[in-house]
Amino acid sequence: MIPCDTPTKGVHIIDIQGRFVWVDAHYCEMVKYSKDKLLKMHVFDIDLIYTLEDVPTFAQAIERHLNIMTKFRCADGSIVPTEVVVTPFIIEGATYFYCVAKDVAIDRHLWEEVAPFLFDHSKEAVAITSLEGKFLAVNPAFEAMFGYSKTDIIGHTPLLLRSNMHQPKFYQVLKEAIQNCGSWEGEIVDKQKNGTYITKYLTIKTLYDDHNIPQKRIAVFSEISYARDMMHTLWRQANFDTLTGLPNRHMLIKEIENEITKSTTMQKSFSLFYMDLDYFKEINDTYGHDMGDEVLKMAALRLSSSIRQQDVLGRLSGDEFIALVSAESEHLIKIAQHLIKSLSEPFHIYESTLHISASIGIVKYPHDGVSVSELISNADKAMYISKQKGRNQYTFFDASMRN
Repeated sequence: MIPCDTPTKGVHIIDIQGRFVWVDAHYCEMVKYSKDKLLKMHVFDIDLIYTLEDVPTFAQAIERHLNIMTKFRCADGSIVPTEVVVTPFIIEGATYFYCVAKDVAIDRHLWEEVAPFLFDHSKEAVAITSLEGKFLAVNPAFEAMFGYSKTDIIGHTPLLLRSNMHQPKFYQVLKEAIQNCGSWEGEIVDKQKNGTYITKYLTIKTLYDDHNIPQKRIAVFSEISYARDMMHTLWRQANFDTLTGLPNRHMLIKEIENEITKSTTMQKSFSLFYMDLDYFKEINDTYGHDMGDEVLKMAALRLSSSIRQQDVLGRLSGDEFIALVSAESEHLIKIAQHLIKSLSEPFHIYESTLHISASIGIVKYPHDGVSVSELISNADKAMYISKQKGRNQYTFFDASMRN
């Protein structure tokens, strides 16, 4: 029997340079490297066939999945022949590759020995069909997923599950891939017995005999939330501050760029509030970084509650925050006062009572700048004037501050 702790599939995500950005425990077991070690490596450090020069070929396949055969050199020096399904995806203009690696070194006869057990006990829905597509067998997970019993489904074709969510061309491409390549995989929307539409990740493989003659098809329906959760995690890590949960510098810049485009088109104005926390350095130096982090989180909550829902608050860096406000000029003073007041109440943290305030610089687009860098730079200058005047106040940028 195959040892139950031997992983046959592992998931990893790499960037356009081949750097590992996420790996699951099964992949770590497969290649015998720790997660921390892999996240400091490139996939090409262990791949014996493909190199960085092959990445552009992968990137060209944004609209489809690639199946590649390769070999991985494990940490102990052993070599694992591997089938990898590569799915490119884009987050904020950056290309990543979601890869499912399968160890194909398992002896076929051992696999045939355990296959019936896995079929009956798999948490994934599995169906076996004839080459013509008629259902020959389905497992309990399939019955639970679609609501059809074995009696209901056997002898029918997948037309019974077909939804109206795909164009005829989709099914034609699927059929041609199976006929020409023996396999297909991707997201599909099917219909349960009660009429409910469900989205799953479908993998179809052809089973061959010892003479390489096709015998049957096997279809596996998997949850897609796992991959989507990973993509969402990557997106959040790239765009949001992990401490406060606010948009980070990268996201702030994109928000400002979008606001410039919108304001230029609609001939409207907006303002930036550049805020620096007064006395934060002293708190960090006196009480330590853990206390400083708590102050930052509480300050972020208070500042967020002081602006309107349609406005944007982000953490630029350290103890510096930016609010992107679309209010008319006559409301800006009131907003600045609300922001300052929000920090005036004591911070009660770890049985300590702390006091901070904010120095704020305010710029208006397009009067005080027409680019992201110019607006931030001029708001920063106005903020320092607030510092010089005694802190805990706001200052509007004017032309005298340009030099």
